[in-house]
Amino acid sequence: LFKNCSYMLVIHPLDKSTDFLCEIYKNIDCEVITNGRCSKSLLRTKIRQHDKIVFLGHGTEEGLLRTPIDGSLLISSHFVDFLRGKECVYVWCNADQFVKKYGLSGLATGMIISEADEAVMCSVSFTAEDLLQSNVNFSKAIAPNILKSKDVILKEFIKNYPVAHNNIAQFNRCNVFAF
Repeated sequence: LFKNCSYMLVIHPLDKSTDFLCEIYKNIDCEVITNGRCSKSLLRTKIRQHDKIVFLGHGTEEGLLRTPIDGSLLISSHFVDFLRGKECVYVWCNADQFVKKYGLSGLATGMIISEADEAVMCSVSFTAEDLLQSNVNFSKAIAPNILKSKDVILKEFIKNYPVAHNNIAQFNRCNVFAF
């Protein structure tokens, strides 16, 4: 699926567990790639054509996953040269390590809890309501500022992402960085 725009490109391989991230771009005129199986050639072309790139989904320190099930990468080190000089937002687990490793800049997340198994893995106590609220509020805290600079996005995210009485939100808020 594609939605055209000249300024911002969103790459968000759709997965039910990251549907909440659609809130970040749903009210913005931008081009969106949701097909995790699109070609690397198409991705390179689209990245070249846009000034701001937003990556959303599941990932590792090696890049953004096509799907969380098969473990193959949609965005990897092969894209680093195309990302230099772009305004980027990297929202996937351990994206900060990817950004640091390749000397990129932008807003990046470290380990982010968006599913119950991740909370268990990180030894964070939670309720189902905590998880749902954290996910909804995470996207709502980023969405209004997504077109702004990484520093503004981070500052406003910290200010507008409620963490009181929510261990997941407390964990996540400490894992968003500007590089």
